[in-house]
Amino acid sequence: LGLPPRKVAESISEALGPRLAGVFDDVEIAGPGFVNLRFTDEYLSDAAGLMDSDKDRLGVPPSSDPDRVVVDYSSPNIAKEMHVGHLRSTIIGDTLSNLLEF
Repeated sequence: LGLPPRKVAESISEALGPRLAGVFDDVEIAGPGFVNLRFTDEYLSDAAGLMDSDKDRLGVPPSSDPDRVVVDYSSPNIAKEMHVGHLRSTIIGDTLSNLLEF
């Protein structure tokens, strides 16, 4: 962008401020250009209530056009002895698969 980070943060803050009224209490610039956002208590309360009322999807609607994704996440070398280190890729892959399925 060719601008100092603080100027970019100011532009973001000015653009977000009016659009996010009711969601954030304050849009604040800190340090060299960090944008700090503080949720309103009402927004957090409403979001938590929505998540609590929809235990299966936590208020997130299912995709109308889901994609098929192949996750290849565990392929231990069968020529070597199995050990706990092989679980890492299995656990990461299973977690990623669950997240994508959601």
